[in-house]
Amino acid sequence: LSIMPDNLRKAQIYRQICTAYFKKGDWENCEEYGKFGLKLLGVNLPVKKFTVYMSITGELTTHFFHNLFPGVFTKKQSSDREEKEKYKLITWFYITLNWMYLLSDITKLVANQLRMLNLSETKIGKSKELGMIM
Repeated sequence: LSIMPDNLRKAQIYRQICTAYFKKGDWENCEEYGKFGLKLLGVNLPVKKFTVYMSITGELTTHFFHNLFPGVFTKKQSSDREEKEKYKLITWFYITLNWMYLLSDITKLVANQLRMLNLSETKIGKSKELGMIM
C-alpha cells in the first residue's frame, strides 16, 4: 500500500508539533504527537515497558542478520521517491524522540536507535539519516 500524500503532510505537521513539545520540555505530549505522526506513516511506537523490551529484542535480531548477510538486507538508494520520503520522515520522528528519550527514558532511546538504524539500512540506504544514526 502506498502512503497517501495527505497522510505524509499530516505526519510532517505532527513532527513539527512533536518537536515544539520537545523544545518546551513537555515529554508526555512530545511522545504522544510523535506516536500520532508515526501511526499515520504505518509505524507503532512502543511505549509500554514490555513492548519496548520486545522491540529491542526484535531490532537486535534484525541488526544481527543485517551484519551477517549485508548484501541481502541492506539497500542502496531507493528509486521510489514517495517511499523514500516516508522513511526519511519516520527517521526524523525518531531523531526528535531520541533526544527526548536521552533525557527521560534510556530504554526507549535504545529501542528507537536500533529501529532507526534498521530502517535506514533497509529502506533508505546511504543517506545523511543513516550517517546520523551510525
